[in-house]
Amino acid sequence: MASPAFRKSALEYVERAEFLKRDLPRLLELAKTTKSPSRILLEKAEFAVLKAQLLDEAGHCSLAIDWYSEAIQVCIQAGENCAEGDLRLKLRKIANSALERVEHLKKVEEQKRVEALTENLPDVPVDELSRLNLAADPPSEYSTPSPSPITPRKAAAVGLTQEELAVLATTSYINGRKYVPFLSVDLKEKFNYSIPFTDKDGKLTLTEKQKKRIKAWLRPHEIFEEPKLIGTIDSGTIKQTVISDCSFVASLSITARYEKRFGKQVITSIIYPQNKAGQPVYNPSGKYMVKFHINGVWRKVIIDDYLPTDENMCLLCSHSQSKGELWVSLLEKAYLKVMGGYDFPGSNSNIDLHALTGWIPDRISIKDRDPSFDGNKGKRLLMVKNPWTHLRWKGRFSENDLINWTPSLCKALDYDPNQAKTKDDGVFWIDFESVCHFFDVFYFNLTSIKSPYKVKKVESGKWEGRTAGGCGNGASRETWKNNPLYEISLEESSDENLILIDLKGPRQYSVGFDLQQVSSARNKPFEKNRTDVFRPGYTVLAVEKVPAGVYSIRPMTFQAGQEGPFILKVEASCGFSMKRVQ
Repeated sequence: MASPAFRKSALEYVERAEFLKRDLPRLLELAKTTKSPSRILLEKAEFAVLKAQLLDEAGHCSLAIDWYSEAIQVCIQAGENCAEGDLRLKLRKIANSALERVEHLKKVEEQKRVEALTENLPDVPVDELSRLNLAADPPSEYSTPSPSPITPRKAAAVGLTQEELAVLATTSYINGRKYVPFLSVDLKEKFNYSIPFTDKDGKLTLTEKQKKRIKAWLRPHEIFEEPKLIGTIDSGTIKQTVISDCSFVASLSITARYEKRFGKQVITSIIYPQNKAGQPVYNPSGKYMVKFHINGVWRKVIIDDYLPTDENMCLLCSHSQSKGELWVSLLEKAYLKVMGGYDFPGSNSNIDLHALTGWIPDRISIKDRDPSFDGNKGKRLLMVKNPWTHLRWKGRFSENDLINWTPSLCKALDYDPNQAKTKDDGVFWIDFESVCHFFDVFYFNLTSIKSPYKVKKVESGKWEGRTAGGCGNGASRETWKNNPLYEISLEESSDENLILIDLKGPRQYSVGFDLQQVSSARNKPFEKNRTDVFRPGYTVLAVEKVPAGVYSIRPMTFQAGQEGPFILKVEASCGFSMKRVQ
């Protein structure tokens, strides 16, 4: 008996076949106005070369050769039935350029292979005299071998525990599908295919409104003459349609506006494939990868480019109003795939914004007399956008308000009520008092917090023999001063400095340290600090209002005689020098 997944796939193929049969005349007419097969293949060849160049620059020769070879094959295929002279010339130029690069990379690969063979040759034989051990105390053949000390590198390389890996594995399953953490190896994801890519997970579940209006699932080149992923990132072009995902569309608008205003890649950095400049590009093969911050880590989501359309070939999903732009529709499709389908029950915008950016979600109560929002010249206004891109606020400070909009206020906000009346784009101003009347809380997200520590220095060392002196309690009361000692000298510009100290050591030992003032630049006193608790393998201390001067840091284990490596890291809000003095 066929499985439910097999039956679902079969029904989708039948529906697609019926659509093609029913709409064949219209599609043939459309084909006359769209790109020729040769031009579509040209796009695939250009995409393959782009991917090859990225791999080439990254030093992945064998992978780059594969992609250059793919481009050559596509050019040959496109040129066989190409009647356009200029197009044939372009295909030949791409193929020749790719072929030259393949030949060069093969020579590089061969050279590397020869060098590797040479490196692996055995050492030149030496006579027995050269093998004499000249150490002062040669090892006894009867001595008991001692375990090798843990090196600082090994001590610092803290991997995930089995429990943490189990949590990651469990949280990777969302709505019945597996979404694994995004890793650097995913940047080598294959995007180019001879046959357009189709998602093995099938089509997304539709909403009731979509089901009533859908005519077909189409690829971008079947809808638009010149599809592109992104022309210009602009929140004003985003339009929501029949899906109840206002929170996600609002989050998308926020990130787009943030990226445009501050020039920081937020939304464009999470879509793949990308070009050399890190900008996402249109993929003729129809495969895209998006990364979202979900369940604690960035995770990868793979989708194809099939989109739901009505009988007029209009998209039944959120989209950009800039013709041919796909970023809005594809990001929505990827996110709603994780959420279970287009029949999304809704969320709130700080959860969705966290998934897009990793920014920390939070909420605050809002009150009319909130002192943190004290206004400007007695006015407290918010600009709001309705994701539906129509229907606006009709109360105070709407475009129809003839009382509150003064010439000076219009100039300050670069707003013209008369101009706004000519087009309802869903963007409006509203006063804070009206917001408080209708709402109780603000959902918001905190962007990454800028660290106050400007300078960082790291030292590695060992507790061994005499220098494994313990913490000064009990039997180590006389030996703790033998521990390694470091001095830091804070520059004299301020007596309100911040210091962050962390110490890493072997996990089997409880570690800590003392921080003590040696001298002050301006005779400012500072009380001795010690880590409150000695913790297994790691401890940290943040200190405020540290005067300029010289300070000592003494790393130690809880018990004397505990030998092993450690790494001491110091960060400060001012410039400083650091050295070992004992």
